[in-house]
Amino acid sequence: MIRHECLELLAGKMTDQLVVTSQSGQRIEWSHLSKHEGNLLIGMMGCAVGVGMGLALALPHRKVIVLDSDGSVLLSLFNLATLGNLRPKNLIIYVFDNGVYSGSRISYPTATAGNTDLEAMARGAGIKKRRRFGISKPSRKKG
Repeated sequence: MIRHECLELLAGKMTDQLVVTSQSGQRIEWSHLSKHEGNLLIGMMGCAVGVGMGLALALPHRKVIVLDSDGSVLLSLFNLATLGNLRPKNLIIYVFDNGVYSGSRISYPTATAGNTDLEAMARGAGIKKRRRFGISKPSRKKG
């Protein structure tokens, strides 16, 4: 399933959730798919998980969904450790890992195109509920 298809499915299920996106492809796609009042389309990379976590902690009665990218998560890895310790029950984070920093005419590989595994990092940070969906990534380089 490609990111756009995933976002289309998600957009159809929105009611009163707060949705936070980072500065990446899903922000643009989400803004076209959902005119939901609870959208917070952040224009900076590396901030969506932290903002979403803050909203989830401040508003425990609201469901918060974060739509983030591998590049953005890699820019703020400290959020994984904080998330693994605080574990807000009303927060769901989707990380779309395409292995590149994109959004310009030139796409540069992220660390996930090499040996870095965000799911393993989340597990190491104490995040208990993690799932990998979509197209399987090629096996990691040895070394």
